[in-house]
Amino acid sequence: MAEMLDYQDVVLIDGARTPIGKFGGSLKDLMVWQIGAMAIKGVVERTGIDPELIDEVIMSHTRQDGTGTNPARNMMLFAGLPKKIPAHTVNMVCAAGLKAIHLAVQSIRTGETEVAIVGGSESMSNIPHMLRGARWRPLGRLNNISIDDAFLYLSDNYSKLTPGLTAERCSERHGLTKEENDQIGYESHVKAAKAWADGVFDDEVFPVDIPAEPVRGGHKPFTLYSDECYRKDATIEGMRKLGTPFKKDGTITAGSSSGITDGAGASLIMSRKKAEELGFKPIASFVDFLFYGLEPADFPDGPGLSIPEILKRNKMTMDDMKYVEINEAFGAVCLAAEKMMNWKDREKMNPHGGCIALGHPTGYSGARLTLHLAHTLNKGEYGLACLCGGGGMAGNMIIKSERDPDQTYKKIVVGLDEKTGMAVAREPSAGDLEKMKNHEII
Repeated sequence: MAEMLDYQDVVLIDGARTPIGKFGGSLKDLMVWQIGAMAIKGVVERTGIDPELIDEVIMSHTRQDGTGTNPARNMMLFAGLPKKIPAHTVNMVCAAGLKAIHLAVQSIRTGETEVAIVGGSESMSNIPHMLRGARWRPLGRLNNISIDDAFLYLSDNYSKLTPGLTAERCSERHGLTKEENDQIGYESHVKAAKAWADGVFDDEVFPVDIPAEPVRGGHKPFTLYSDECYRKDATIEGMRKLGTPFKKDGTITAGSSSGITDGAGASLIMSRKKAEELGFKPIASFVDFLFYGLEPADFPDGPGLSIPEILKRNKMTMDDMKYVEINEAFGAVCLAAEKMMNWKDREKMNPHGGCIALGHPTGYSGARLTLHLAHTLNKGEYGLACLCGGGGMAGNMIIKSERDPDQTYKKIVVGLDEKTGMAVAREPSAGDLEKMKNHEII
């Protein structure tokens, strides 16, 4: 058996993502495997990797009601990859994207594989309604049928709490105020708007062509160029006015909660030896991963408990990190982490906005944080990503940048073939390039 590789001998060549669509927004008519296929097609086209060299595809996806058999397999097939390549879907709630990457990295470290496509996809707009129990319950001629909204299955069966109530519990336990939570939400939107205006996401996001929806009330084809969830006009005064839907006189509002959204992203990773053989220049390498369990009712405490553990294991501190991405499931998650670690650096934490502003397609966010760090860190810098997760979990990852600041990336637009449904890529037109430059949404 081959000697196991160190983490640093597994490298990330490139990663890219679709724009993130609002709940019921521009991506609502695309199924999760279609959005995921676009992400895979995007990274294959950008890197120019020969699909025959890909050993495995691992994609995370958590809201799996009605999404079919092994959605990751459909993502890679509709991306046009060879049918011989195995694929599997990872579900670890919000940490699923990190776990998918971890599994691919471990497979390369053991020598089982050399090249992998890894990422995540989520379509929260397509979470279905369900007739639970109707298959076996006699309906009779005069009985009601109850329709369940599968979106509400976010509640944890063990703690019996919804995510919003766990966030309120977190605020109460740590003495967090509504004003503090509002501030986190406001900062997320301000940072995201500035990052988009400054071109921070230009190398990370590729536009997607949205096909026509011919039914009544449908739309003509159009192209989505950038994220559509963040607010350029967010104000702290506006945040202060929002109500607290989870608890009367509570602390958590829509403005301090993550956006319900759709999106996908993928990265190409391989062994360092294989990258050298193929002539690829990595943009990042891996340092460590850590996954952590805790009381389900207290899952927002995950980052505050687990970040010190991964830092200690690697003899590192927060000072060694250029950026720290803590997934903003709720503002309370970040506030609790600051208190628990006795650490506060809002320039280092989520410097370009978090999922309150950009959106939180749950099964995909871990993959987004990874490729975002890979595209924003400079050579030699370290970054940490951490996501809490429903059911009482947290996932952590540390990466080291190997990115050449002068590195350029192929500009593409990805869509779906009208007849086959396959993901297809095209060169941007002059009009596309102008809209991409101006960071227009549509």
